[in-house]
Amino acid sequence: MAQGALAEEPFEGMTLTFAEESTITAVYQVRRVLAHERSSLQEIAILELENWGKALVLDGVIQFTQRDEFFYHESLVHPAMMAHPNPRRVLVIGGGDGGVAREALRYPTVEEVTVVEVDGRVVELCRQHMPEFASSFDDPRVRLIIGNGRSFLEEQAGSYDVILLDSNDPLAELARSLFDPVFFRLCAEHLTDEGMLALHLSESLFREGYLGYEAPTVRGALSRLFRYVETIPMPYSTYPCNWWSFIVCSKGLDPRVVRNPHPFRGRYYDPAYHAWLFAPAAFIERLETLKGTF
Repeated sequence: MAQGALAEEPFEGMTLTFAEESTITAVYQVRRVLAHERSSLQEIAILELENWGKALVLDGVIQFTQRDEFFYHESLVHPAMMAHPNPRRVLVIGGGDGGVAREALRYPTVEEVTVVEVDGRVVELCRQHMPEFASSFDDPRVRLIIGNGRSFLEEQAGSYDVILLDSNDPLAELARSLFDPVFFRLCAEHLTDEGMLALHLSESLFREGYLGYEAPTVRGALSRLFRYVETIPMPYSTYPCNWWSFIVCSKGLDPRVVRNPHPFRGRYYDPAYHAWLFAPAAFIERLETLKGTF
């Protein structure tokens, strides 16, 4: 795998492990390999890990585990959905596991969730081995498209109330075209006037030379398109450095304000501390100016 390594099938007395190699190398004990193959686009593994449950791994990088996935999915989806007064049409780019669609469907105002996933094998394997996430594709409100998210926006008309970017991080070659100013402009053009764009920004605070996709660079590109560009830092135990971040953007409505009349309280997200989620962002931005000095 590109960023991690899965040991060979164990012989008697040997423990099968998976190691993700990043800023910090993390080693996990593997109970079972549920799926492991290379699609035409990437290497895909679904592992059952000791203490963490099932995990989706793409090109050697853990996308989420059963035990702590709600931190990621709720932080990506609900701040944007709760800041919108009436989200009806939602676009998910990526999200082939179904977790983001699952969270967006919790709102009674949602009429359609379009999921554009580039790798159909991710969807097929998650349907088979992770139905607790992928069963969201069976909801009649979901329209699943296997294709390139950038091409979809270039070729399709229509606007959305909320766009959620659930791609690989920018280190993955497959996702680099989803983190540049041209793509962000396409997203802005497909949002309604009250629309919200939400994306994850990875752990770029702690990684030097992040292929040019440093957090300030991304926020700068977004700031030229949106009035509000707000950052949400989030703890995540199975991601490198145990720290992640999200961005919520809007042309006209402050994402820090709850407007949705159908409040959702999850395992992590709670509308009572919606505004608090954005509070540590100033500290994160200050740390970015000190990068390399500690």
